[in-house]
Amino acid sequence: MLTPRQQAISSCLHAMDQHAHHAYPWPGPTLLAVLWTGPVPEHPDPTAQHISVITAPTAASNLASTDGPVAVLRHAAADLHHPLVQASLVTATGPVRIVAWVFMHAAVTDAVDPPQRVRCISAVDADGTAYLLTRFRDQPEGLIAIDEDPQAGASEVLDLLRTLARMLHPGT
Repeated sequence: MLTPRQQAISSCLHAMDQHAHHAYPWPGPTLLAVLWTGPVPEHPDPTAQHISVITAPTAASNLASTDGPVAVLRHAAADLHHPLVQASLVTATGPVRIVAWVFMHAAVTDAVDPPQRVRCISAVDADGTAYLLTRFRDQPEGLIAIDEDPQAGASEVLDLLRTLARMLHPGT
């Protein structure tokens, strides 16, 4: 059974996938983003929160590289370690909290014959849980796998996202 946080993050990943499917040519953009929570304005319950997706504040904004998506993520992660970027993330105005780091990119899977290009949306939340949405072109939606204790070194993308999560949540 998924926790409320896992349900919320999974819903955001599905929404990102659907947006990419309708707004961009296949397989969609390469994107580094954060999911963050904030209060719901004028909601009768003062503890009500909503999750938003924002593009990560990095100089690698065009996120295009001939070296592939992992090279793009490495470059963006290095940019995010800059002290000024760190300060802006930590001191974000208002009661905002980063929930997860997300990376959307194209990949080729050999899990099927012949190999196919897929859209991948990987995420790591503040607790270190890893999420991977994979969508084949001919499918109506992506499938999500959730790993509450991902093994370090199994995926460079997840390792880089985990490093970003630890920058703001040192205990993860």
